[in-house]
Order: sequence, then C-alpha cells, then structure tokens
Amino acid sequence: MTNLPQLNEKLALPFTNSYTNWVLYVMIGLKVQEFMTKLSISEIEEGLRALPGWSIQDGKLIKQFELSSFPDLVSCVVKIGFIAEAADHHPDLLINYKRLTFMLSTHSLGGVSDKDLELAKQIEAVVNRY
Repeated sequence: MTNLPQLNEKLALPFTNSYTNWVLYVMIGLKVQEFMTKLSISEIEEGLRALPGWSIQDGKLIKQFELSSFPDLVSCVVKIGFIAEAADHHPDLLINYKRLTFMLSTHSLGGVSDKDLELAKQIEAVVNRY
C-alpha cells in the first residue's frame, strides 16, 4: 500500500496494521485503489511464512484444501463467501468434490496485495474449523 503513513498522519488513525486502516478508509469513503500497491515477490514470500501450504503461482496466492465431505466443502465456501463479500475482495475458487482450491489476487493491481494475504489468513481460519 502506498501513502498510508501520510494518510494515517493526516487522518490521525491510531492503527499500525495496513489492512485495518484500509478497512477504515473504505468505511469513510476514500478510494482504496489510491492506497493499495502490488506486493513484490519478497514481500509476498515474507507474508507466506505465516501461511503454510500457500504458494505464489502466476501472480496469485494458491492453496488447495481437502475437506471431509462435499457438504462440509459447500458450507465452508458459504462462510468464506460472506467474509470475502464483507471485504469486497473475491477469490477465484475451484471445486472438485472434496477438494477446494483458492486463487487470490487483486485483479485491479494485476498481482498480490495485502488484501490477498489477509483473506488467505481468514480462509485458513475457516477451513481449519472443518
């Protein structure tokens, strides 16, 4: 994300987490694209350290999960769908019986952003409940 330190100072936002501030920017009606940037490979690799099993392929974060049943998979997708909708950030999904593959990128930037790493963390939290 670019210009966040200046904007944080200007708006006096107390948070140091870029994603938290991004959510606040959306809530107060600022244009998000002005503040988001495509992450470098090293920034992505650093973020992936906290996300075992995720990889970067063709400019997207990718991970495949296998759930115990198709109904569990569908339930999981619905929960993640609500999270993605609330964040206005929608993953590409591939469903194959009990296998679920997520492909995350920020389409408007043509690559991976902080939003993708945050959504991957949220996906992990949901899938790990199944």
